[in-house]
Amino acid sequence: MDFIRFKEVCRIEIWNKSAVSDSQGQAQYDGLNFARAPQGTYYFNFIDAGNNTESEEYTTFLQTSVISISVVSGDPPLNQNVGTPFVTQPQLLILDQNGNPVQGK
Repeated sequence: MDFIRFKEVCRIEIWNKSAVSDSQGQAQYDGLNFARAPQGTYYFNFIDAGNNTESEEYTTFLQTSVISISVVSGDPPLNQNVGTPFVTQPQLLILDQNGNPVQGK
């Protein structure tokens, strides 16, 4: 799990973001995907970095396997010093949409 900042569950990370157009002017992405991102609706605009030409909006809804994150133990510290580990570390239970544990998040 990524460290939670201001209710930000994780940073958005997209892989294989580049494509090159062929002789017909068509660019085909190969493996464009979210490597890490919270569930939600995302709006893409594809841009030619050479002259800032921008496409119309491309919208997709990302559904992740994680549907629930619950704190099962560990009380939050009342006072915490920078650079000092929490006395009691939180333990989380991460479940998918079927109620099964999700490994590797």
